[in-house]
Amino acid sequence: MSTNSSLFSYFETPPILQKLLKLSECEWKDKTFLQKNNSAYLRAKLIPLVGSEWQRKDLNYVKEKYSYFEKEIVDLHNYLLSKFKKGNFNRCVIVELPPQTVITPHIDDESVVGNFKRFLIPIVTYPEIFYEFGNESKELAANEIWEINKNELFSIRNYSHTRNIHITVDWNIEA
Repeated sequence: MSTNSSLFSYFETPPILQKLLKLSECEWKDKTFLQKNNSAYLRAKLIPLVGSEWQRKDLNYVKEKYSYFEKEIVDLHNYLLSKFKKGNFNRCVIVELPPQTVITPHIDDESVVGNFKRFLIPIVTYPEIFYEFGNESKELAANEIWEINKNELFSIRNYSHTRNIHITVDWNIEA
């Protein structure tokens, strides 16, 4: 990838959004492995669906949420598989950033990253929400799949009065 981010493809996220709208506020996880190990995510809320670090720490929660979103996650998996011909999720998490908050600039800890592609898929976004990849700042649209350089600084600035929701996928292309 020559830049810090590039539009990869599109994936229809309304079925995921419809299920998210049915969840109560307390069903979002606000203290996960990611937040405990990366202060950039302190204000974010997460729904971890796939990821060995979450499955080791909170297996029942991950199983419950994966079951709830199983059809949509399998559809996303199959879509990515159709693009790469092989691979599997290394991680899949739904992230909510409340209004007027920031995921501060960070590079993921090397213990979390590996040989995979990272994708960001906005579900709920508005013009006052800026995704920053290295020195690039962009307003992304819902349903876009963006490949991002996991080795560069990344942040999200939500200056809007509504929440931002996106999916982060780490796709192991060698699986």
